[in-house]
Amino acid sequence: MVRSYKRKTTPTYDLETLRKAVDEVKTGKINSYQAAKKYNIPRMTICDRVNNKKGIVKESRGPPTVIDRENELKLANGLRVMEKYGFGLTSKETLDLVAVHVSENNYKTPFKNNKPGYDWFAAFKKRHNLSLKDLRRLKCQEKWHVTLLLLMSILILLMEF
Repeated sequence: MVRSYKRKTTPTYDLETLRKAVDEVKTGKINSYQAAKKYNIPRMTICDRVNNKKGIVKESRGPPTVIDRENELKLANGLRVMEKYGFGLTSKETLDLVAVHVSENNYKTPFKNNKPGYDWFAAFKKRHNLSLKDLRRLKCQEKWHVTLLLLMSILILLMEF
């Protein structure tokens, strides 16, 4: 996949409007031409949804994520907590952690050897608004002093993931 892909066109309609148009055509209130004119949606888009060529209308565009949303959120929150207290993971360590999780839970993935690549990691950071820093550059004085209790809570968070 191209790393710097940008959509050439952006839809001028929202998903709720598309749902209304498809429902009206399916119930027979109006035909696809009238719905296209009324809702300002391309007629073929409406026809594809009515004839189930494109499937149901969903909130996100593109293919679904490999790891389900709940587990991705747990991982992102765990990474934020660890980074906040001076124990952030590098990108390689994060990818290794995800590889272990994928192997243990038997996800069907397009990854080689069940380990995601750096493109997946870049998309993951973008989805969860993460900006992981290289903590090796930080001075020891800048790291927070962490108690044993806090370390245990971080480990529990990661074990739940």
